[in-house]
Amino acid sequence: MSKILVTAAATALATASASAQSLQPRIAVHLKSGGMIAGDEMLEAEFRVTRIFAAVGVSIRWINDVARGRVSNSDGALDITVTVLSTNAMASLFPDTPISSHALGLTVVNTTRAYLFGERIHEVARSHRNLPVVFGRVLAHEIGHIVLPTVAHSETGIMRADLSKAVSIFDPGFTTSQGQAIRHWLISGRMLDAAGNGRSRFGALATD
Repeated sequence: MSKILVTAAATALATASASAQSLQPRIAVHLKSGGMIAGDEMLEAEFRVTRIFAAVGVSIRWINDVARGRVSNSDGALDITVTVLSTNAMASLFPDTPISSHALGLTVVNTTRAYLFGERIHEVARSHRNLPVVFGRVLAHEIGHIVLPTVAHSETGIMRADLSKAVSIFDPGFTTSQGQAIRHWLISGRMLDAAGNGRSRFGALATD
């Protein structure tokens, strides 16, 4: 009888563990760098973003340039596409969209697409001499715009409008309320279609 109880308890524990894992919010980020950031620096930036999201209970899987097409979404992850643009590509893609000359990134709200402005990020990173830090923070910020219910910036943390002065070696993160909102939004099933819903709006990260 004792063996049966132990087996039943182990089975129940395994089931509960699997259930908890299945509820953990997941994001799959398709990062198209266009060669504007070196591989080792990109990996460090991705590590920083992964750590920022892990702190609020969200896991990230990275699919980089080498991966062709979209992967199966069988694990329930939200697919997000982030493209790094040159200045010329940015002007060509958004000819009629007012974008601050200091903006480092832009999120197409109501879609799962975001863009980073590679040359501007390099320029800001030169003064800090740490490209992966700046790139990672801007990347985390723009992904944050997609997975937060609202696109408003915050006074502190990774969602502040100006990250150019955040030179500490410790990356800013999401606030407690932002973390809760992200998890709830992802788990509740309010996933966005890649094509978007309704008319797109734009959110941008501006720097001084």
